Amino acid sequence: MINLKKLLAVITGVAAIIALSYFLIAGLAVTKAETQLAALKNSWEKEKICHESCAARRAAAEQAVIKSLAAGDQSAANRLKKYFSDARISAEFKGELVKIASRAYGPDKPPAYLRDYLANPVGDSNVKAAIIISFAASSLDKDFSAAAPLNYYFNILSDSEDEVVKQAAIDVLSNYKNKAKDFSASQLAVIKNLVLDRATNRHLRQSLVLLLSDYYPLFPEATASILKMVYEAGAGGANTGEAGTNGANQLNDEVSRAFSADILNRFSADQGEAQKFPIPPVSQAAWDEYYNN
Repeated sequence: MINLKKLLAVITGVAAIIALSYFLIAGLAVTKAETQLAALKNSWEKEKICHESCAARRAAAEQAVIKSLAAGDQSAANRLKKYFSDARISAEFKGELVKIASRAYGPDKPPAYLRDYLANPVGDSNVKAAIIISFAASSLDKDFSAAAPLNYYFNILSDSEDEVVKQAAIDVLSNYKNKAKDFSASQLAVIKNLVLDRATNRHLRQSLVLLLSDYYPLFPEATASILKMVYEAGAGGANTGEAGTNGANQLNDEVSRAFSADILNRFSADQGEAQKFPIPPVSQAAWDEYYNN
């Protein structure tokens, strides 16, 4: 007669072996890139201050993940999507995942879930900004026109109410390589409306004024006109007569005025002309706001 205790012991032993085998197989099925992604996630969650050794570990892990994704590691791709889609994951780490995806797949091939996130009205602004900066407009905009490749960014500047997303568009324009080919005079109208609008965030205005230095060699008269308006807008009582300023002394932006004077004087000097616009004083508080924004 079969001993019941021995039978139970055998069944328990077999079950334990099966369970151990399952976990061993499952462990072997996890790719190195998945492990590195998990380590990255843990680092971003636990190491809020990342010094040299931390940064070096993150960089090595990111490079391993990028190499594996580029080689077609679908398990790692699924894990990256899972992390990105997790509402509990921080916007900072999601931004890092966006950069990893861009480096692995290329700026012209964003995963579909990144495009979907960009279209989601409740998505985090900083994550959207990372997507805009990391991927080409042609891969993000269903209405992209090769004849006007910068329309995507100017539409953001014109239509978006989100300052972080607008700043991302300005950053892309500032680093754009084919300025001479794709910058146009019509784009200056959008920039003009924004820099002379009192409601425009000062940091955005300052970034746009600096962007005008790239337009100046291409459209000197139109660009100089806008810069002079900004300069006069802080002169205390000067009136440009332009719609939207409602009294040119109302911009309250010392840094933009100083930038405008510097650009105007710099290009005047290049043309052999004397400097005409004294650089106005800028308070330490205004500089602190600019550098710490």
